[in-house]
Amino acid sequence: MRARAVILVLVIAGPARAAPLPPLTLDWALRTARQANPELRALAAERAGAWERVPQARALEDPSLAVQLWNFPFTRRPGAGSMVMAQLAQPLPFPGKRRLRGEVADASARLAGERVRSREVELAAEVKRLYYQLWTNRAARDVNRRNAALLEELRGAALARVETGAGSLSDVLRIETEQARLGTDLSVLRRDREVLAAALNVRLGREAAGPLGEPVEHFPPLPAASYPALLASAERQRPELRAAALEVSRAEAQTALARRSRYPDLTPMLMYMHDLEMGAAWGATLGVAIPIWSGQKQGRAVREALAMATAARERERAARLEVERQVREAQATAASAAERLELIHKQVLPRALASLQSVRADYVAGRGSLTALLDARRLLQDLELERERARAEAAIAAAELERALGGRLP
Repeated sequence: MRARAVILVLVIAGPARAAPLPPLTLDWALRTARQANPELRALAAERAGAWERVPQARALEDPSLAVQLWNFPFTRRPGAGSMVMAQLAQPLPFPGKRRLRGEVADASARLAGERVRSREVELAAEVKRLYYQLWTNRAARDVNRRNAALLEELRGAALARVETGAGSLSDVLRIETEQARLGTDLSVLRRDREVLAAALNVRLGREAAGPLGEPVEHFPPLPAASYPALLASAERQRPELRAAALEVSRAEAQTALARRSRYPDLTPMLMYMHDLEMGAAWGATLGVAIPIWSGQKQGRAVREALAMATAARERERAARLEVERQVREAQATAASAAERLELIHKQVLPRALASLQSVRADYVAGRGSLTALLDARRLLQDLELERERARAEAAIAAAELERALGGRLP
């Protein structure tokens, strides 16, 4: 009886409505991406591992211990020579080699850190691009709904004209065709929204099908700094430039280490011997590596290191030129987007809206044609969408400029 009552209550109440999702903010998306993006976390783990290699590079090689047994099994017979010998050896690199190895490892660890910062900058730009594309999609759906409401009003006006004999049924059918077109456009927009949300979720380290609320407006001020100021900011902030300089430093340290490899390493050894007949004795040995194959090994290692240092310096120069190009291109794109947005918002769109209102008033009064009204409606819809796309493109251009600078705009 109680089960039937519960079922009856559920049937009367109807299905529970899902709680509305909180709005999607750009600050939350950026913060979540920094904390949970798996690629960024992997690079951070690699950076931590790289720093662990620095003390390893500076450490001495492990000592070796050897034990020898002579004339085993042992006997105390005179002249048998039974003894135990223990030998402890510690390889010692030539002075300066450990320091240079540490410098190479230190530069590699700093390079790993710059890779983390570079990915952070790229990830922020990707998140912003997807966020503003989602915002454009939401704005397009709003424009679609407003036009659907407008067409429904026009359909009512067309039916009223048919009833009075001032219009034809074909006008109603044309309006209904426009309504159907808006329905198909809305379906495409919903599909695009799912694709964009999945892409953003992946950047945030979430499941692709995870729920995301609707984005809210967050448009940064458009950049107005000069090209020299932007370029100076990029030289201070861009991780790729710091990484290129670290590549040069590492290559120079490797060159110095290759030159130092021509000098032999030392291996001092301490020996303890215990002869069953003669008793205990101590000894010491000093071993030296002899670089007799320098022409095939150490000499070629030096030439290899010099070539790699030259390559690193050329890559640094190429990186600077590429950064200059990216800053110049991003600045031009941002300026163009800002100009286009201002033109659409202040000049083109107000005129299209005034035209639609005039044609609509004529049609309702029975003086205008439906063709002119639908054309004006379609033009206004296209321009509204163009304005929202221009706003998003201006924000994306600012994000791309931040990526080119490697950080915040000056």
